[in-house]
This record gives sequence, C-alpha cells and structure tokens, in this order.
Amino acid sequence: MRPKLSTLRKAFWLLPSLLPFLTGSAHAQANCAMAGFMLTPVNTPVLAGQPATFFTAVNGPWPIQWYSNGAPVPGATNTSFTTSLVTAANATNEYSVGIVGCVTSAAVQAQIFTPSPTNLSIGVHFQGGGANGAPFPLSPETIAGQQLQAFWNECTNGNGGTGTGDHTSMGTNLVDSMGRYSPITFSFANTAPWGAGTGTTLPDQILLNGVAGTLHVDGNPMTFTFGHVP
Repeated sequence: MRPKLSTLRKAFWLLPSLLPFLTGSAHAQANCAMAGFMLTPVNTPVLAGQPATFFTAVNGPWPIQWYSNGAPVPGATNTSFTTSLVTAANATNEYSVGIVGCVTSAAVQAQIFTPSPTNLSIGVHFQGGGANGAPFPLSPETIAGQQLQAFWNECTNGNGGTGTGDHTSMGTNLVDSMGRYSPITFSFANTAPWGAGTGTTLPDQILLNGVAGTLHVDGNPMTFTFGHVP
C-alpha cells in the first residue's frame, strides 16, 4: 500500500529538524526554551607551564561558544576547550562557555597547582582493559584524585589472566607526586583488568575507569603491595 501524500509531506517537513540529531551536527540556532547545560566548566588545577582543559555538556545539538575574558575564542565551539600554556602572567584569565543566544556559564579559571614537597604520595593508575573505553591512560600532567596530584604511574595490567606488577607493566622506577623518582616499589596480583564504565573524558572518570579485578572469585583476593616505604 502506498503512503498517503499527506504522510510523505509530513515526513519531508520533519526531516530537516531531525537531521542534527541523526548526524550529530549542531543547530544553527538553539531553542532557548529547551536548551540547557548538563555539565558546566569548573576551576581547574594545572601545573605551571601546561595547558588547562575545560569541559561542558549540553542537552541537545545546540551551538556552543567558549569565551576568554568575555571575548569569544575563534573556533572554540566544541564541548571541551584547551587553553594556551598557563603561567603566572595569564592565570587570572577567566573562561566561560555559552549556548549561543541563550545562556552562558559562570566564569572559571585555570589554577596553578604546586605539588607539596612535604606531603608526598605515590599514585598508581590502572588502565584496565576489555570494555568501557579501557585501556585509557592518564597523561603525566593530569591532576586528579581525592588528594589532588599529578605524575600518576601508569599500570597497563596486561589483557587478562594472572598479572604481577613489580614494574613489569610500568616504568622501571615509580615517580612521586613531585615527579621525582622514588625508591618505593609496587607489585600487584589479580585475575583480570576491567573497564568500569565511568567515562574517558574528565580526569576523575579516566582515573576510575581502569579497574584491576578478581572476577569476584571467593578465596582469590586481589593484592597490592608497596615496598621500601619510609
């Protein structure tokens, strides 16, 4: 049975409005009655001399624009924005993002993070594997964690089966939260790496996404061992 002419006309009328959703492109103009932020940028710690990256998410295919000190940044229309190298001279710059023609986020800054020489820590990041975007590394300059730090030691953890660390899946030396080589050693035993599904966009999402697991087998615990701890 052939579709009615009125049905075809309605389909062709709806198609232009559906194209941005089907193709992932943005509308030229947002519907301000519907448009809103799902994630707004926050003040972001960054090591001196490194760029900072800010993130946003919106609830539809709306056009967005990033601003630096209130001025639009040419070409900055994606859901993430990376600054130039952050120094004491430009650390006061303020950044915001807007859904064009509708709403603009509060201004935020890149905040220079200075690691403490007295409150040292060792950070180990399991990249995981097999699913949910894993394995996915943290860059050495990424600042993340409950106790903020950079210079995470990357543990690839193989691709399944029993794995042992003891530097076999990391560098020959661990580095501390100042980025200096440490005499502390680390080893682990587990049955498999996993991806937790927390995401691979924000630093803390990446940090938590790689999981070293035990397949939940009773009597086969996962172990982590630090040695030569002062």
